[in-house]
Amino acid sequence: MKALSQAAPMNLQELDEFLTSDGAPDRSMALSNLDGFLTAVAIGPDRIKPSEWLPRIWGDETPEFLSEEEANRVIGTILGRYNQIITQLRDDPDRYQPLIRQNEHGQVIARDWVAGFMDGVALRFHGWQALLKSKEYRNDFAPIAVHLTDAQGNSPLNPEEENVKALIEQAAELIPAAVRSIDRFFKQTRQLGEGGPK
Repeated sequence: MKALSQAAPMNLQELDEFLTSDGAPDRSMALSNLDGFLTAVAIGPDRIKPSEWLPRIWGDETPEFLSEEEANRVIGTILGRYNQIITQLRDDPDRYQPLIRQNEHGQVIARDWVAGFMDGVALRFHGWQALLKSKEYRNDFAPIAVHLTDAQGNSPLNPEEENVKALIEQAAELIPAAVRSIDRFFKQTRQLGEGGPK
């Protein structure tokens, strides 16, 4: 995963290992899902307290930490990534990059990140409607929406078709710009009060 080495000082590799270990509940998010989830929580219509969203990472179960030190390190790394997303989008938006995994052929696989993002959207689904109703900003959701699947993991698009495959890959490349734009929208919405920019 290319993005992991770039963010190594935050111990994301270690977090990735914990999320797939026996200490994490079976329904825990994987790292890419987690990053999408944290992004939606960070840029969404409302500030949500960690006490509300942290349990969702573990599928509302309790992780088994080996020690208090491990618990602090894991939770600290999650909060560190969350704060990094907020800080980058505020101070240097062009630096923001999602942790989207790549397969062994270097192909970007965004559906895990998108699934996590939609879990974050679901926390304040009503508030996200303002974005989807905005003529200026609703298309910014398209690079994310193109990766959505149903409960069985099936896409409404046929990913085997060459043109659809290309569309999905291009959409994944547009996700960072989409996140920056969605973040701008909700910042303006909070400043302007109900309704936001049209």
